[in-house]
Amino acid sequence: MKRFKRKKRYSIKILWLIIIILAIYLVLNNVKELDIDNSKFVSYLLNNTNQYIDNEYNIKDIFFESLFELDPKYVIDKPVSLKVDFNLLESPRVYIYNTHDSEKYIENDKGVYDASFIIKEKLDDIGIPTLVELSRVSEYIRSNKMDYNLSYTVSRNYIESILNTYPDIELVIDLHRDAVDRDYSYKEIDGKSYAKIMFVQGIRYSTFKHNMELAQSISDEIEKNYPGVSKGIMTKPVSIFNQDLNQNAILIELGSNNNTWEEVNNSIDVLVMAIKKVLNEKEIS
Repeated sequence: MKRFKRKKRYSIKILWLIIIILAIYLVLNNVKELDIDNSKFVSYLLNNTNQYIDNEYNIKDIFFESLFELDPKYVIDKPVSLKVDFNLLESPRVYIYNTHDSEKYIENDKGVYDASFIIKEKLDDIGIPTLVELSRVSEYIRSNKMDYNLSYTVSRNYIESILNTYPDIELVIDLHRDAVDRDYSYKEIDGKSYAKIMFVQGIRYSTFKHNMELAQSISDEIEKNYPGVSKGIMTKPVSIFNQDLNQNAILIELGSNNNTWEEVNNSIDVLVMAIKKVLNEKEIS
């Protein structure tokens, strides 16, 4: 009887061992290794604003021209931008687009997409012809059932198309808004409340300092006239935000989810005048 029980116990152990080995095999077989040669993964890794910020990755050298190619099934429509009044100048000086065009402000009825048109209007009024991208990245992502993390891959195609048409554009702005607590989102000056502005710089490409110098010039101009409205530049070690496409490309976080539309508009006035000063100084030099 004892010998029979030992055999039974032995059989149960063998059975459990087989089950465990089978489970390990199935797990290993279904977990995909992070493939740094996969364009979608690297696009997400280099451009994602919410993850991988504080980590260093040993990413292989990548040819950016092939990195961001979409799968053949994703055919990007030609970007549609607001027409410029060419009586002002032969070509636009500023191009504004929104990789995350669905970002809204506290009232939740207006967001960065709307803010882009206000900036355009004010820049046009002071003699700086500006293009705004009408194509919505979010709509394209949704209609093609794509991963949200491919937003920068989609917007990259828009930028490339515009730069091919207008290679002399002096400023390319990817307009976003931040997500911070109310206490960190505004600055009051002389009884007037302004949404804080932050510049974000990817540094995972060799020529990032050119972009950073331009962003720093605009930030310094804001700080000189409206101290505390600019939060300066935040660098992201493993990101590029498509800024590698042009040395005049910058990313601006205009306000946050806790700013009012009035505060955003107040800061647009500040931003527009800073842009005017910096672009005019560049033109003179």
